[in-house]
Amino acid sequence: MTGSKIFAGARLRRIRNRLQFSQAALAESLGISPSYLNLIERDQRPITAQLLIKLNTLHDVDIAELGATPESGDSLARLKEVISDPLLVGEIPAISELQEAAQVAPNLVGATVKLYQAYREVLKRLGELSQNMAVGGGSQTEIPFDAVRRFVQQQSSFPSLEALAEEIWFELSPKDDPMAGLKAKLRAHSGIDVRIIPVEIMGYDRARYDRHSQRLLISEKLNATQRLWEVAVLVAQLEGRSKIDEIISASIFAKQAESSRLLRQELAQILALAILCPAAKFMTSAEDLKFDVGALAARFSVSRLAIMRRLAMTNGFGILIVDATGALLERQGQLGFHLPQSGSLCGQLPLFDCGAEVKAVLLQSSDGKQIVMLALRENSQMAALITTPVHLDKMNIRTTDSRPFGSTCRLCDIKNCKLRREPPATRPAALNEFVRGASDFEPM
Repeated sequence: MTGSKIFAGARLRRIRNRLQFSQAALAESLGISPSYLNLIERDQRPITAQLLIKLNTLHDVDIAELGATPESGDSLARLKEVISDPLLVGEIPAISELQEAAQVAPNLVGATVKLYQAYREVLKRLGELSQNMAVGGGSQTEIPFDAVRRFVQQQSSFPSLEALAEEIWFELSPKDDPMAGLKAKLRAHSGIDVRIIPVEIMGYDRARYDRHSQRLLISEKLNATQRLWEVAVLVAQLEGRSKIDEIISASIFAKQAESSRLLRQELAQILALAILCPAAKFMTSAEDLKFDVGALAARFSVSRLAIMRRLAMTNGFGILIVDATGALLERQGQLGFHLPQSGSLCGQLPLFDCGAEVKAVLLQSSDGKQIVMLALRENSQMAALITTPVHLDKMNIRTTDSRPFGSTCRLCDIKNCKLRREPPATRPAALNEFVRGASDFEPM
């Protein structure tokens, strides 16, 4: 300890609230009067070395959490940036007032800064949209979410993340219990504990990393597989930060705040999946289990949807995921057919009539091309793993039926399709008003 006095009333108050103590209860446990604790929390008395030791030994409070931290300086700098905005001309407070705010209410300052950043990003986006409308008569700007999703889908893999995932998996102990191994790694490397928290406290949040208490809080509503996934994502965020930063810096999104955040989130989840399903072990297991999605999910303690994603990343399969309305959510790898730029997907795809069990269907296009789709429904999403018939001999599946398919009704020449929703653009529609064919758009 140095001889400098520590005034950390706001931080002590946050710690007391986190511990769910009243002033009287905490004062009694520390052997001081409630009035003296009240003075400390109002920064009218410093925290003594004896009190710091008691807080650490009795309540497991990290002493560094009450000491002077660089966060207050960072908060002050960011708050100055907010206050200097031209919108606030004439409303600039004294520097002492800003310093007090950064010291006493850092969480409020952080929230204000985050709101200001969002405001600046919205202004930038509106400016881009206005310029495009003025120059081109319409908006041609791709929104950040779509741009990031397209970028990720165009990458066959991220070698640096795959290599890091292998390193992290190699360090896990025990390896036969991934949850125990990841929790031990978090605790040993970052001092983070994992806690399962009641739904009434977590609300709608699935997981929340509390950096002050160094705890990952996971909602009890999640099942074992989902809990493991949340732990893996945090490990990926912490362990993969430098590698993810390198990928973002080398991308077109390096100077785009929102896109960078979205890409960071995508890359963290890719790394998390690679940690749970390390490439070498996963590819060997896939061959051994004859690409049985359910068996692989059980072996690696992840969802069947995650297994499909991993097969697309490591074994050259394609994957297509849609929501309950048929809207495209995700695609990876080689699909074997073109997705439509407009219009809905072909209704013959087993995505639209699959259930909880994997359904394998042989699909044939009008030009004779064949693909195999393994489709299943998981929660509100439908996913299909896509391969070619030549791979069937090494896969533990049998196709349930065979059916024709097209990319979309507008480009499909298949006749007498009961699922046709639009007439094809290549042939005139409704030539015979007195004949009702397989659909409202037949015969052609």
